[in-house]
Parts: sequence; C-alpha cells; structure tokens
Amino acid sequence: MNLTISPVKIHSLKQTYKAKPHSNLYTNTNLKADTISFKSISFEEIDRINKTFHSSKKETLDEKIAGMQKAKARIRASFINKIKNPSTNGNIPNGILIYGHEGSGKTSFIKATAYESDCNLIEISPFEDFTNEIENSLIYAKNLFNKTGKRTIVLLKGADITLDDSPENKDNVYFINNILNNCAKSPKESMEGFATTIFFETSKPQYISKKLLSSDKINTIINIPFASNEEIIAIIKSYINRYKQNGGKINTDNIDYEKLAEILMPNQKGSHINESYMYIVQRAIEKYSKDSSIPFEEYLEDSANKKRRYYTKSKHMQQMQISNLIKER
Repeated sequence: MNLTISPVKIHSLKQTYKAKPHSNLYTNTNLKADTISFKSISFEEIDRINKTFHSSKKETLDEKIAGMQKAKARIRASFINKIKNPSTNGNIPNGILIYGHEGSGKTSFIKATAYESDCNLIEISPFEDFTNEIENSLIYAKNLFNKTGKRTIVLLKGADITLDDSPENKDNVYFINNILNNCAKSPKESMEGFATTIFFETSKPQYISKKLLSSDKINTIINIPFASNEEIIAIIKSYINRYKQNGGKINTDNIDYEKLAEILMPNQKGSHINESYMYIVQRAIEKYSKDSSIPFEEYLEDSANKKRRYYTKSKHMQQMQISNLIKER
C-alpha cells in the first residue's frame, strides 16, 4: 500500500453526505424540540446550563457518561487497559465496531475512550474521497506517534454507508479489508507500525460488509443498548448533579426517580433515545430557572411526559433485533 503524506487536521474531517435508501433514518425529524425564551434568565444561568449540557471539556468514560457499565467494562478490557499496559494485556485490537441506536451516545463514548486511553482522535465521516482520507490519517497517526508516543484512534462514522456490499462501495471494502488483513498477519509491519486502531461507528451494523465482520478483521464488537430503568435514573441524576456542581440551586428532595424512569421506559408508543434524557433534564432546569415557585420535580415530570418518542414501537423492536444479528465479542 503506497501512502502519501498530506496534511490532516484532527476533528476536522467532517463532510456532508447523502445516505443510501437503507440509511434514511439518519435524518432526525423527531428532535425538533420547542424552544424556550431566555429573556427572564440571567447570562450567568445561561452559561451554567451550557456548561452542564453542552460542555466541550474532555472527560473519561465515567465523567462523561452515566450508565453503560457493560460497554465501559468491555472497552476497558479490550482496548484501554491494553494501551495502558501493552506488555501485560495482550494485543491491541486493529479494528473495533461500536454500534447502537441513533442518539445512543456512541460518539461521546468513543471520544471519552480516546481521552481515558490518552489516544489522539481523528474523525472521518462518509464522503467521496474516503480511501485518500484513511491513507492520510494513517500517515498522520504515525507522525503523531513518532512525536508524542501516543496511539491514534481513527473513527469512521456512519460505517454502514461507506462499507456495505453495494457496487459503489466495493473499493472501500476492499481497501479497509486489505488494511485489516495486513494488521492480522504482520502487525509490526502494518497497522501497529501506524500505532492506530480503527473504530467503526454505526447504528446499522447489519449493512456492513460481512468481509469486514470476521474476527480476524474487526476484533471487538460492542453494543450501546437502550438505557435500562437503572441507567435512566443514573443519567437524570448525573445531569442534575452536574448542574449543581456548576453552581445551580435545585431542591431535588421530593423527586420520584422510579416514577420518572417508568414514564421514560419503552412502551406501546415507542421509545426514547439516550439523548432524550439530556433534553428532558435541560428543559426542566430552564423552566425552573424562570419560575422556581413550582417544584422542580413537576417540571421534570412534565418534560418527560411531553417529550416525543424518537422510535415507534416497531422501529424500536427492529433496533433491538439487531443485537441478535450482530453478536458482541
């Protein structure tokens, strides 16, 4: 494989793309939430809310993400611990597939993984010049390793769009397959030489070419599932605690978290995505900031009841069935 050096910027490889028919769910129509007037909220409070819900601060998995204990344990065992102790914990994976429903927090999970493992991160979204950007990223990763001694995660977002078995993606699949093949056969001469692990991110892993899903190519597969009852409670509490840590004042003594989780769990109407829980808490805090005479738990319950569900019941079941098609390893 002949690679040429050209400049690549970390976190800047984001392009627009047109999804194929099976990827039409990438168009998010259900998250158009009603807006709130900030006229009666101080600039200090607006800043506090932004820091709580939209912080760009780099954080570890436990700092950034509530719940997902199984996924956290698996990524630590298969990747993070091996980065931190390469001589005692076996081979570092060449390819890792992270999949889950849209809005499950896959990208945040991978970013936190990069930070916790002290790896550089390069994001690549689906676009026309796919193979060229991969080549550039591998070279850039090698240069970074030579300068900093840090490994790089190359994140391929929407992997099902560029790596399915359609005729237009045949060359992409062959290219990635070649890279991962060389990794498995002679790691010191190929992928390990670039000090890189490729993370494949998707909500539709069943469309990724079977040629790439064999265990000698993508070594680790991790599912980010719908939040359980306990995880919903943990997520809500996490955002409230963040807000308090940023100086916000809320009386949460009377909140019935079990009742809230029951409201938010999947039902006949469908299911929420993990991102919805952030919106519900943020909306409640915004309302409480305007009028604190009403108990916060009432705002929280009202926001939960009004939040439209992202998935219908049938689409929720379809998403659940994916885990039966693509087994974790």
